[in-house]
Amino acid sequence: MVIVSLFIVFSSTFAQYVDLGLPSGTKWKSQSESNSYTFADALQYYDGFLPTSGQFQELIENCTWEWTGKGYQVIGKNGKSIYLSANFKRGNDLFGAFWSKTNDGADGYYGLLCYKSRVRVDCTRNLEAERNVILCIIK
Repeated sequence: MVIVSLFIVFSSTFAQYVDLGLPSGTKWKSQSESNSYTFADALQYYDGFLPTSGQFQELIENCTWEWTGKGYQVIGKNGKSIYLSANFKRGNDLFGAFWSKTNDGADGYYGLLCYKSRVRVDCTRNLEAERNVILCIIK
């Protein structure tokens, strides 16, 4: 487990991060992680790199979102982009679900839901559910 944790931290620290020209200066990893995690696992492996719900909202409000059929290409005003994969299925619809580190003040945490027709920040109390992870760093 230590080797896996060290690898994840190493790869997260030195991975390619993209400046989308956001007002906060937040840089986002070029693509979401391919594995899904419970909230506890996401915190254990990625705590310092998980975005807040506010950073997700900033991404929604300041970028163009293009559905690719398997996820979203998120394009900043400066033309640079990141990719968020849609690895989950509800009925026939693919969607992406991503953890944030923002607590709702009770026993839930916010995250980002990316459906073909809508992208939004939501709150869940099911911390055992699996979601993907997209990483970010502050300039």
